[in-house]
Amino acid sequence: LKLKNLEYDILDVKSTDWHDDYNVFKDGMSDLEVMMTNVISTAWEGISTVKGGVELLDAFYQIARRSAMKQSLSVKVSAVWNMFSAELKRVETCFGNDKAVESMHTSSCAPIRRSSKMCGSAFWARGLLERIREDMEILEGAKWLPPVNEAASAIETFNSLQDQLQKYVTYNCFDNWEQQIREDEKIMSSADRLNQNLLHRSTATSTEDVLGRSHLLVRVPDGRLECTSDARMLHVCNDVFYWSMFNEVYPSDAVSIPHQAKVIHGHQFKLRCVRDTVKLVVREYNKTKEYLTDEEEKLFEEHLKRLDRRISKGINDYTWAKGHSIKRFVVDSTDKCEALFETVSIFKQHNENIEQIRRQMEQQMLLTIIPNKLYFIEEFEQAQAKHRTSIRRKFKKWHATIVRTLEDSYKFFENIKSESVRKQWYKYVDGVDKRLMESLKRTVIASLSALSVSINGNPKLSDKEIQPIFKLSVKLERQRVAFDPSMDILMKTVRKVANEAIRCVEVIPKMMDSLSSVKASSKIGVQFRVEGDDEKESNDEKKAPSAARANKKENFFEDIMEEKTVRNLIANMEKGTKETHKKMLRFVKRHDDNSDIWKSDKEKRTEVARWGAHGRKLLDYMQKIKINQNKQSTFQNIDPITDVQCVRLDSNPIKQALIVHCVQWQKEYTSLLHSVAHKELNELQLYFKTNSKKLQEDPVGLVELSQKNALLEKVKKDLMSKEERFEPLEAQYRQLEKYGQQLRDNEKEMLENLRANWNDFLDMVRGTEERMKRVKANFKKALEEDLLSYARDVAASRKHFLATGPFKAGVKPGEMPDIKGAKEFIAAERKKIAGMIEKRKTMDDGMVLFKIDDIKYPEIEDTEKELGLLEKLWSLYENWFRHYNNWKNFQFTELDADKLDQFSRANLSKLKKLFQQHKRIQGWSAWFTLEETIKQFKKTMGPINNLRHPAIKPRHWDRLKEEIKKSNFDPYSDKFTLGTVLALGLHQYEAAVANLAMVASKEDALDKSLSEIEEE
Repeated sequence: LKLKNLEYDILDVKSTDWHDDYNVFKDGMSDLEVMMTNVISTAWEGISTVKGGVELLDAFYQIARRSAMKQSLSVKVSAVWNMFSAELKRVETCFGNDKAVESMHTSSCAPIRRSSKMCGSAFWARGLLERIREDMEILEGAKWLPPVNEAASAIETFNSLQDQLQKYVTYNCFDNWEQQIREDEKIMSSADRLNQNLLHRSTATSTEDVLGRSHLLVRVPDGRLECTSDARMLHVCNDVFYWSMFNEVYPSDAVSIPHQAKVIHGHQFKLRCVRDTVKLVVREYNKTKEYLTDEEEKLFEEHLKRLDRRISKGINDYTWAKGHSIKRFVVDSTDKCEALFETVSIFKQHNENIEQIRRQMEQQMLLTIIPNKLYFIEEFEQAQAKHRTSIRRKFKKWHATIVRTLEDSYKFFENIKSESVRKQWYKYVDGVDKRLMESLKRTVIASLSALSVSINGNPKLSDKEIQPIFKLSVKLERQRVAFDPSMDILMKTVRKVANEAIRCVEVIPKMMDSLSSVKASSKIGVQFRVEGDDEKESNDEKKAPSAARANKKENFFEDIMEEKTVRNLIANMEKGTKETHKKMLRFVKRHDDNSDIWKSDKEKRTEVARWGAHGRKLLDYMQKIKINQNKQSTFQNIDPITDVQCVRLDSNPIKQALIVHCVQWQKEYTSLLHSVAHKELNELQLYFKTNSKKLQEDPVGLVELSQKNALLEKVKKDLMSKEERFEPLEAQYRQLEKYGQQLRDNEKEMLENLRANWNDFLDMVRGTEERMKRVKANFKKALEEDLLSYARDVAASRKHFLATGPFKAGVKPGEMPDIKGAKEFIAAERKKIAGMIEKRKTMDDGMVLFKIDDIKYPEIEDTEKELGLLEKLWSLYENWFRHYNNWKNFQFTELDADKLDQFSRANLSKLKKLFQQHKRIQGWSAWFTLEETIKQFKKTMGPINNLRHPAIKPRHWDRLKEEIKKSNFDPYSDKFTLGTVLALGLHQYEAAVANLAMVASKEDALDKSLSEIEEE
């Protein structure tokens, strides 16, 4: 357009703009060609079918004038023929892969193929043919397309594939179907097929065998009903219908349907009506059978038998040829099937109701534990008791509902007398018991597990964190750390709660023992045994029925308590509480470190007093009080809450108790410090008062003078130490004031007057010292005169003792001296000597005071020693004659000479020992008299032993009387005693008595010998 509108003449040689304008035009045309080529390429990207490609080429060919565009479109023409060849290839592949497939479920097959295999395959193949013919017709109609090399190859492939598909429809599909119709007619004619019974029992092993593989689930339906309609006749009807449809759709390829097939298709409506009617019975019957489980089918055995009798005509009498007369049979059978199904449904609903109750039981928790709630022991026990009451109420209600439901279910079987049905009923009830047992067991285990988790933590968690549920107080009880309530109570409560929770199931007796209506009709568990019981158990029960009944549990509680899991859970809870107890004891040991704090008031006072008895200083008291103040501060900062596994310990009671004890200890030490200070103050004031009074009094006698002089010296010596006690005492009172210790008025007054009283006391001491010098001079002169008089009295006393002392016995040996008089003399002399010694002591104080040399008095020492010897000697006298006076009245025949001899030896030994130790006795005749007395007694024992010899006869006593020249005694008389023997003086005739005894012994031996000879 621009070249047409140029302003200059293009033939003007003088114009130079032509070349420029022409180049611009040429470049624009080149750009348009490129743009058009790009548009064609972009539009082709969305083409996927032959029809779409041809339509796109048709649009662009009308504007393609330049060679470049035509060349680009020629390439797209080849692409269209290639696309057609690819479609032919896909159809050929699909046909080759699926034409031999026998299954009706291949996704690439037509839907009709599922109802009629051969006709469906024909429709499928004819569809493939139409698919490629449509594309070929489009390509053939596009005469304007330029010829390309790919076209010839594609047309050849199309012709070959079209022949194959046409042959497949004609020969492979229709001819095969027609041949199958003829073969089926040869096997069984149509009339024979119509004379088959309407129903028969299924002998298939699975639903797949009956209904085909189109079902997703299969089960073993032994004993189900099956409609006996000939499947082949139904298939033929379907095939005729679809082949007729094929002829209508594709009249150019129509087929000739066989006459036999048309005849069968003519009865199609009638057969389908009969078949659908019969299937109502089959469906209702099989629905009931399938609704029942194997065990339930045994229970409804009689009901099924009655129903089977109703439908037996359909199995044995009615055929498809008599389909017009089966309406009443179908209606009656259907009603009976529906009635039985309704009965089964009610029974099933009863079962579902029981299962629902069982699930509710299983979901119940026998224990109530609110998360994150802390229970006091009593509160926990009350909460569980309240919860158990609610659970028992629910269990009783549910149990009654189950019993009523079972009794309602039993009404379906109560009029049935079949033993097998009754056994199956008992087995069903036993199954209910078992399911209830499992539910209650799970309930118990879940409840105990919840409590066990609360006590021991969840073992499935790695950290096993335990949230406390119990709250205990830690307190001091009887001077020891204790828990309130105690851990024993906690463990007993846990054990009790667990056991009581399990006992909730006791309100649910077993169903066999609860069905009153069934019990009335038969003896449950006695007449019939549940099938499947252990044969050995049955034999044992026959042998010992009483033992078997004893072992049978009457309720679920006993069975659950024997469950190992339940016992393990209870054991785990007890183990958990014991472990908690151990850890709590470790907590107690931490408090035991402060056991010295919580002593009783008496023990505190005793310990503080014992501690203070060692003369503690003020700093010691301050340290003790400071220690208890620090402990008090420590106790105040203690966290009162401690979690020990499932127990939260509240330490506030023991915390407050420890603080109170610390305050009491501080009070005790403060009181002791006050007591010590007060005592010190009282001692000082009393010291001033007492010593002032004593020193200001005039002494009476040397003792008082010595005492007052010693007191004065002591006071003078103690002045400095007493004054040094003032400052510590005042410091103690200042510290007591800081501790807030209250002082009595008189105590304050004594403290304030302490220094003034001390100055008055010093003035008194100086005055007493001057007065004592004058008094001592007077007492010294009197003491010297008393010493001279005392020496004269000592000499006179010694002389009197030697002259009148009991140094002589005053009797002959063997006679009893004046023992009493001797002992009285000794006692009087001891008293006299004691008085002289006491008097000497009174003068010793004066001698020490006036520094006079000590004077010795040996007379007093000698007298004391001799008095001791005389006392021992006369004690021996007393002991000897006390025993002698007792023995002398013993009869001669009763004397124990050996014992008497042993006693005399012992006394003689004591007497000699006294003589050997003290030589002063050598001049005392009393000693020799006692010695001679004992010796005479001892010598008499020998003759006594000889005279008591059994060989001594009266003649021998007569000889003795002649020997001692005394005959005034009768040796066989009761009056012949030890005193009589001693009076005879037999110690003087010891040899004669010994000789007499020897002669008597020989004579006795001779007499015995003569007697033996005479006896021989």
